Amino acid sequence: MKYVLDSNVFITAKNAYYAFDLVPKFWDELLRCASNGTLKSVDAVREELFRGNDQLAQWAKDNAGILFDSTDSERIVECYSHVIEWVTADNRFKPSAQANFADCADGWVVAYAMSQDATIVTLETMVDPLVKSRVKIPNVASHFKVRCINTYGMLRELNIKLN
Repeated sequence: MKYVLDSNVFITAKNAYYAFDLVPKFWDELLRCASNGTLKSVDAVREELFRGNDQLAQWAKDNAGILFDSTDSERIVECYSHVIEWVTADNRFKPSAQANFADCADGWVVAYAMSQDATIVTLETMVDPLVKSRVKIPNVASHFKVRCINTYGMLRELNIKLN
């Protein structure tokens, strides 16, 4: 099984429960799994992480060749088009929510997962379908029958122990 990681997996881990100085093994395991092709993220996530001026941005830059795949393939672009078409056609979402979704990495994460038959790893959760102010990855992924799990689910499925 292949996993594709959302930006918030990296950012929240760094800021909260897997800080670089406290749990370096988490970061080592991400690189190990990326090296063997088990997990990846996408270039749009890379660009979001690079905007930071912190240890995560430097770590992402140092490991960009291992962690991040390009979304510049015909199949991924085709999937992305389907994702954006669905989001913009769904009048449940406010235009500002649709625009925010199109401007961030989320659509590319979903498209990549669709094209690779991968599981998305994100800390976002499904929102009530009546919520119009934000387009969440799990809601979009569900429409396209793409599986989503959180970081802990990925660690369990990959049998990663951080001890």
